[in-house]
Amino acid sequence: MAKRFLNTPIIYNVTLLMNRRGEQMAMPKNTPVDKDLIFNKGGIKGPPAKKSTDLRRMESRAPVEQPKAPPKKNSIGVYKNNVPDSATPNLTSNEVMTGILSYLGILVLIPLLAIKKEERNEYITFHIQQGINLFILEIIVWVACAIIFGVLTVITFGLFGIIGAIISWLISLVFLVVIVIAIVKSMQGEKWEIPVLGAAKFVKL
Repeated sequence: MAKRFLNTPIIYNVTLLMNRRGEQMAMPKNTPVDKDLIFNKGGIKGPPAKKSTDLRRMESRAPVEQPKAPPKKNSIGVYKNNVPDSATPNLTSNEVMTGILSYLGILVLIPLLAIKKEERNEYITFHIQQGINLFILEIIVWVACAIIFGVLTVITFGLFGIIGAIISWLISLVFLVVIVIAIVKSMQGEKWEIPVLGAAKFVKL
């Protein structure tokens, strides 16, 4: 019974632990200690797990993220190449007002009269000029349609009235699409030139 008790794992570990501590006490102070053996309250542990060492190596090799440079701006304070990721153009209050009101018919007169000429930059001048030209074109188109449709309606004894109404609705839809695109482009900091007005510029500021 005594031999079996002495051969149990607990007695064996305690005996081994006491022998190891005795060897360390007998060592000189400058003798290097075996780091592979760690003594703590739970007994004897082997060398540290390789997983933690590998993790430390991976962390040391991980690339360091460099701070991104701020987007460049042009002379009118608007980001180049439209709008960067998750950012909005740096438009001033005068530029926002001009970009919206310039394409809403007679409201183009508000930025034209409210913003002094010396305070206008290239962006403001472009949109005011294009808005005035678009407004003049709308007036010309609607006056011409009224005259032509009126004459055709009289000649056809009112039969052309339905066709004229459909054509007028289509023209209104075209102008609406152009206005929406122009406002969206202006809010993105672009100077989008309306194709029809590229050749026909009635006013030049």
